[in-house]
Amino acid sequence: MIDDFNNNICLKVGVTAHRDLNYTDTGNVQQQVREFLQRLRSQFPSLPIVLVNPLAEGGDMLVAKVALDMGIRLEAPLPMPAELYEQDFEPAVLAEFRSTLARCDSYELPLAPGNTLDNIRDHGEARNRQYAQLGMYIASHTHMLLALWDGRESAEPGGTASVVHYQLQDVMPGLPSLEQARNLLAEKENDLVYHIHCPRDDSEQQRVGRWLSSNSAYPGLDMPRRYRAAFEHMVVFKRDANRHAALIQSSGDSLLTHEAMREQPDLSAIDSVYRVADRLAILYRQLVVRELVLTHALAALMGFSFLTYSEYQELAFLLPAFLACFFTAWCVNKLANWLSWHRKYLDYRALAEGLRVQFYWCLADVEDFHGTAFTYDNLMQKQDVELVWIRHMMRSVSTAGRANTCKLEQGLALAIEHWVGGAWANAGQLAYYHDAGQARANKLKRDALFGQLTLWAGISTALYLLFMAAELGEHSTNVLFIMMGLLPLLAGIREAYAYKKADKELTKQYLFMFRTFSVASEKLEQSQDRETRCAILKALGETCLEEHAEWILLHRERPLETSGLAA
Repeated sequence: MIDDFNNNICLKVGVTAHRDLNYTDTGNVQQQVREFLQRLRSQFPSLPIVLVNPLAEGGDMLVAKVALDMGIRLEAPLPMPAELYEQDFEPAVLAEFRSTLARCDSYELPLAPGNTLDNIRDHGEARNRQYAQLGMYIASHTHMLLALWDGRESAEPGGTASVVHYQLQDVMPGLPSLEQARNLLAEKENDLVYHIHCPRDDSEQQRVGRWLSSNSAYPGLDMPRRYRAAFEHMVVFKRDANRHAALIQSSGDSLLTHEAMREQPDLSAIDSVYRVADRLAILYRQLVVRELVLTHALAALMGFSFLTYSEYQELAFLLPAFLACFFTAWCVNKLANWLSWHRKYLDYRALAEGLRVQFYWCLADVEDFHGTAFTYDNLMQKQDVELVWIRHMMRSVSTAGRANTCKLEQGLALAIEHWVGGAWANAGQLAYYHDAGQARANKLKRDALFGQLTLWAGISTALYLLFMAAELGEHSTNVLFIMMGLLPLLAGIREAYAYKKADKELTKQYLFMFRTFSVASEKLEQSQDRETRCAILKALGETCLEEHAEWILLHRERPLETSGLAA
């Protein structure tokens, strides 16, 4: 399973290039392409490179040849059936195209809205729409774009300039994005382009390669730091997965809960990453909870030491005990922050839940549409730029939007049964949120009762001292004074612990999610229309992603710190 995971976590590089390289020093361009790919390999050796290359005549084929010579895997999305696509190749190049295509993982993209096989046979607006859709697909499903481009703007739909423009600005001339306005105010994190200058005029001099983003240019081969950080997170995630491979292999939960699902490579790819993310999230949650329990317990011991020492100063060991508790808690907290337990717990849980939605959308064929907003485009797009790497991870395993992927006839029914569940089955997220919500609500009641009991016990102790102090001995009075201070302190520490875990907010969120899945289940039972059911699952997935975003933001506002000591 870990081997599948390692193969699925990759660096996807899209390719767009001019067909006409007559005025370009192709030898120099080949060398620049090779240097670019070698630099990516050296920067991220644990992330295998996958080139998403449509193998068009000219620059695409040049890049493909370099990649294959370097042993880099190629994916070839075809904008139309191969026999129609081959019409755009010169006879001398056609054999090379077929030979290269045979060495790639190839797949066909669906027809753009309004297109038919008949109207794309000839060159014109319909065929241009297919190429425009191809460029949008490559930009949406890759982490960066390699552009062999002359640097000049052009409004030709699907041309190299238009694809670069779409990568940088999310606007494709001639083919409006159906989801373009959805995240209009979100910062675009996959707007990275490596531009190799390919002049198409004999008066132009070839310039050195450079990185481009939506608002900046960076000369040289080194990837800008802002973008490199996301891939470094991917490397850390992969390292954690391999370090805990035995634990994941033995106890990781799988989404492949039906035999028919296990036969689908697309679902297996998503599941291989989900199992890792889910198990690592559980592991780091356990570490975070242990850190919180320990630091808050040490805070209680500090309080006990202080209160006892104030009444029994002859117990000199209590002062170093107080300091030992403090420095132990401080060291544990620093260790947890240094090892990023809290961040990893939140990030890996967010990734797992995003992959859960992606898995069931893929199973139900919800994402097979002509727009460009896929699961990862809905996940925390505006909330946190540090979570870019999670969307990159989801891009690595995404196959949405392809025309010739295997589809299960019963995929929609399986998604409803295993994801949503229903009143007739103790399964799915409906059953999970019901049980988890009730458990959390009961725990909140117990915590509230504990807080009230300790608080009133402390007040009762104070009242007893007020009226009975004259009749008590010195030792009894000291013990009661210690209890009077310690009991409310325990209530405060317990409240601080619950606050750090966001118990109240999460209980409300679980109950909200239960109601959401209940409504979805009812609507799915009332409708037998496939389009309507897919729309319900899509809306449900978007709601889940929004709630996961709220969850991670809530916890990021309450990072690990010596809060128990402050209490």
